[in-house]
Amino acid sequence: MPVRDTVDSWLWIAISGAANQTYPNLDLVICDNGSTKATTVETLKESIETWPDRIVLTREEKPGTAYALDACLKAADPDTVFLTKNDSDDIFHQDRERNRVRLFETLPPQVALVYDNFFQLVTEPRPF
Repeated sequence: MPVRDTVDSWLWIAISGAANQTYPNLDLVICDNGSTKATTVETLKESIETWPDRIVLTREEKPGTAYALDACLKAADPDTVFLTKNDSDDIFHQDRERNRVRLFETLPPQVALVYDNFFQLVTEPRPF
C-alpha cells in the first residue's frame, strides 16, 4: 500500500480494512512515500501499534507510486505466493483477499496476473 499524505480518516479506513481481512495468512506492507503531514505519520504509527503482527512499514523518499510499490515488494516476505496492490484510500470487503486467493488457486499455472474492477464511491454529486 503506497502512502503519501493521505487524509488520515481515509488512510485509517484503508489500513483497518486490509488488516482485518478474514484471510489469515496476510501481511500488509505499507510504504510511506515521503509523507510530510503529521496526521499521516501518526496514523501509520498507530496502525503498526494496533496490528503489529500484520503490518510491515517501509519508507521510500523518491516520490512516485512506482518507487513506493517497488519498496513494498522489496519489504515483502520472500516466500509470498500471492501479491495484491491496495491504495491508501480504498475500502475493502472483509473477504476480499480470501476470495482472491481462492480464485487464484483455481486458475491454471500459466495465469500470473488478474485484474479486477472497483466501485467508486462519490460523497457529493458531480456535474457531468
